[in-house]
Amino acid sequence: TKCILIKGSTSSGKTTLIKLILNELNIKYNYLTASNLPSRKHIPNFINMYFNSYNICDLINHKSNKSVIIIDNIETLNNNHKYCLLEIIKRFYKSNKFIIFITNKNHYKCSKIVNEISETILVNNPNKKDIINYVQKNFPDLDDEWIEVAVKESNGNINTLNNFIKNNKDRK
Repeated sequence: TKCILIKGSTSSGKTTLIKLILNELNIKYNYLTASNLPSRKHIPNFINMYFNSYNICDLINHKSNKSVIIIDNIETLNNNHKYCLLEIIKRFYKSNKFIIFITNKNHYKCSKIVNEISETILVNNPNKKDIINYVQKNFPDLDDEWIEVAVKESNGNINTLNNFIKNNKDRK
């Protein structure tokens, strides 16, 4: 499968998780939100930019690195985006690119297209232990007491957690 559909509740860490995994695997990705997909008139430029971009070192070394396009918030897709989505899908089948769709809803426009071509992964909200492990790995200079405060303030929301730590790190 070259398409993955990530579903989960708002702020469950879907996008953060995907970006962390791709960075850890050293996989290049292009990130965009569904509402920023180009209009029908601009699709050819967008397709060419994404699918015809190469790293000159990779070409010289004959490497065909895999890369990913992440399309987030696909619940905001509307029928105007359908053509763009179909063009992206048509083109990616001929390439070594992968597409990761991310949504926080079970129903959205263009769902039939995305569901037919994707493997679906459901992301649950992280539990307290998961959040503590995440903080310890990504912010190793924080002590246990400070981590407890950050976890409590985040209320299980990864975006809130990251913002809280970044905004209050100097106050610890």
